[in-house]
Amino acid sequence: MVLLSKIAVMAVGLSSSAALASVIPRNTIHFISMDNIDRILSFTSHPECEDIADIHHKGGESFIMEMPYGWGGTVMAKQYDSVVPVFRVQAEIQWQKFEGKTYYDASAITNNTDNSGIRFVYPAGQGNVHSARSGCTVYPCDTAYLKSDDVQTRVTEQTDMVVEIGTKY
Repeated sequence: MVLLSKIAVMAVGLSSSAALASVIPRNTIHFISMDNIDRILSFTSHPECEDIADIHHKGGESFIMEMPYGWGGTVMAKQYDSVVPVFRVQAEIQWQKFEGKTYYDASAITNNTDNSGIRFVYPAGQGNVHSARSGCTVYPCDTAYLKSDDVQTRVTEQTDMVVEIGTKY
């Protein structure tokens, strides 16, 4: 009888865990390389967020990366032969912040003429929606975050984001 009781408690615990996991949003970034240049994706996390190691991104390829719940920070795409220090356009994303929403922009504050890295940041499925895209075909432009307190930060309820890297133009 005790064994049956333990099994029942374990089953309830597992189903509760599964139900809770289905409620917690899954945050992802779909990195899309628009050219054939290999890059290093470097992440800078906000102080209260988990650190993420650099990743090699092969030119011409795409991949999806799951991000921690509530993560916020920037990602920069730099070429292997980049001069240090590297100042590049950055994709800035903050999940589950104010009202549980996702805030994002293509930040070109440190270099608004970088045309070798991040192009656009936008919610998945909205690549053709101009108002949802942050970034530029050619930097600088008026749809990127160019100076402090710029009005270019976007907000969405979505937790699946897309970052286009490189150029096809």
